[in-house]
Amino acid sequence: MWYNSRDRTEEEEQFLSSVIAKMVVLGGGFNYEAFKWALQDEQQRLGVKFETFWKEW
Repeated sequence: MWYNSRDRTEEEEQFLSSVIAKMVVLGGGFNYEAFKWALQDEQQRLGVKFETFWKEW
């Protein structure tokens, strides 16, 4: 499977930085509930075909 050897470093960094930026802008800081909401929102924005990097582990 080609995705097992795929380097997703840039994609992972972009995804996580987008989640954290959204969380800080909307929530004003870091907390677990805001992180969960921002993570779910970002996954929905990217669509059902987006496979998060932790699903490959």
